[in-house]
Amino acid sequence: MGLCGAGLVLIAIVPHSYALMLGCLFVYSLGQHLYLPLSSSIGMELAREGAPGRRLGQLNSARNFATILGSFGVLVAFHFLHCTFSIAFIVAAVVFYICSGNSC
Repeated sequence: MGLCGAGLVLIAIVPHSYALMLGCLFVYSLGQHLYLPLSSSIGMELAREGAPGRRLGQLNSARNFATILGSFGVLVAFHFLHCTFSIAFIVAAVVFYICSGNSC
């Protein structure tokens, strides 16, 4: 998750150049694609014997709730707080860092 946060910070601070933005987006995407296959495996390891489907359903429902909550946060930030894109990406990077358990 450290690569995701690094990619988000780079997107926030890199000058407005399409080529540089693609490089920053690649760093973010690399972090996401390293984590995505692991999330289901971790969920199945946390499941009780004979109930991995239930645990995966619980994790997916938590993921969906977090997506809805995050979308509402973005709406509030941009509509009511007049947030800029740079601030939004920095906040997202901080949240990624906190949620990753501070491990890089």
